[in-house]
Order: sequence, then structure tokens, then C-alpha cells
Amino acid sequence: MTTHDTLPGPDDVGDYGRWLLPASGGGDPVPLDGQFIGMASSQRDSHNHRIPHPDGFAPPNSRGQCSTCRWTEIRVFRDAEGYLIHRSGMTIVPGESARHPVVRVRTAYEVVESLTSRVAGGAHLTRTPAMALAQCAAYDVPLRDAYENRAVS
Repeated sequence: MTTHDTLPGPDDVGDYGRWLLPASGGGDPVPLDGQFIGMASSQRDSHNHRIPHPDGFAPPNSRGQCSTCRWTEIRVFRDAEGYLIHRSGMTIVPGESARHPVVRVRTAYEVVESLTSRVAGGAHLTRTPAMALAQCAAYDVPLRDAYENRAVS
């Protein structure tokens, strides 16, 4: 089995292997033996110029966001224990570092729930989680069922 020590990209979707996934706070990598079944990114190629960019970067906690300066990447894996959702809070801003929270769930329905946002009493899937789930649906039958029959839009 191939060992991957970097985050997989779009060309790796569907691959099986041993993945050493970065952990938040510089912790030990999270090992996973399984299949990489989907990903999505909110990264954009050009800056959001509706918000100020002092020194060329959007400041922390700015009104609005610039998905060229900071973005989210979601990766979903499947192994013998269920699913692992690896979110990456990425940044190109000097002095900031990426965050990598990991969530492990057992069922496809829990994957959908883990990627669902709840705001002001409502539940919905934002664009990036929805795109990750749509890709997973092509590689995993239980996730296809959970995605197609989800209660949120």
C-alpha cells in the first residue's frame, strides 16, 4: 500500500493508500488506511477587493472574506471504521498557520450532518461542503444515498 505524506489533491480522489494527515497545532500526523473519496476547496484565484488588503492580505476578522488569502479545504476518507473528515483552514497570510481539525464518524448520514451548517435555527450545506459531498457520492454508495436523501439543501 502506498504511503502518502502530503494532503491529497483533486487528482487523487478514488485512490486507496496509507494517508498521514496533518493535525492542528503541529501534532502528530493522523494515520489512515483507506480510500480518499472526495474533496472541495473554497480557494479563489483572485482577491476580494471589496475589503481592504493592507500589506497585500485581508486582515483577520475583516468584514467579508478573501478566499485567496484564507480558504477552507474539505477532504473525506473511508476506512474499515467508517469515515474521516479532514478540514483544512488554509492561509497565505504571513504569521498565520493552517488548521487541520479532524472528525471521525461511523455512518454516511453522520458525514452529511458533520458538514451541515446550522445558523439562526436553519440547517443548510454551504457550497464547499456540498461540493465535497457531491464528489463523495461518485465513490461511495452509502454516501450517495445520504447525499441524495439529505434533509438540507
